[in-house]
Amino acid sequence: MRSERGAAFNHNEKLPWVTLNQVCPEPKVVRITRKHVENALEKRRLKQISDRQIINWATMIMINDAYYWDREDADVVGGWVQQLSLDLIPED
Repeated sequence: MRSERGAAFNHNEKLPWVTLNQVCPEPKVVRITRKHVENALEKRRLKQISDRQIINWATMIMINDAYYWDREDADVVGGWVQQLSLDLIPED
């Protein structure tokens, strides 16, 4: 994210994700697409990331205003991100 927003984005490098206390000055900076979700699921399938990491990723996307998805992606991306953040058993 810092590469996208530069020094204006505040993030403690020692934390595994951005928290609500590290506010991005401009909301809706990083668009999440179906491809992002597919990549995360593929990395999990290949055991390149853990279940905990994918849960953390999905939760971060849901709670941070810097991330968004377009309306046309809301059903697919929003549904998967919500399910991943909750229990890793997405509905087909």
